[in-house]
Amino acid sequence: MVPVNKSMYWTMIGGAFFMFEGIGCLMPVARETQNPKDFPWIVAAALSTLCIIYIAFSELCYYTYGSGLDEPVVTEMLPADNRIVQIMKLLFCLNLVFSYPMTVVPVSQTLQTYVFGRSSID
Repeated sequence: MVPVNKSMYWTMIGGAFFMFEGIGCLMPVARETQNPKDFPWIVAAALSTLCIIYIAFSELCYYTYGSGLDEPVVTEMLPADNRIVQIMKLLFCLNLVFSYPMTVVPVSQTLQTYVFGRSSID
């Protein structure tokens, strides 16, 4: 196992940005929480869990496939006729469908505030 692959380091940085692309949703969610004092602990727990899941999945893929990963998306290397793989791909698509509005709403609210002077939440 190679701990740091220097030839793919910048690709890893791009992957890290992708993993945390929803971080911009935190401010609107923090504003709407019932108990804002607990919010930093909830965010820390959620991000820690997310990091652990990503690290565990990447380690599992590395130990399973080694350095011979030739597809940019790891799920494309899995057997397409396997029922579990099909369910996993379907769940991933559902994740994309439902995460899109979560990333669009803060941008929309910010643009409404900038253009019209107030948000639709007010």
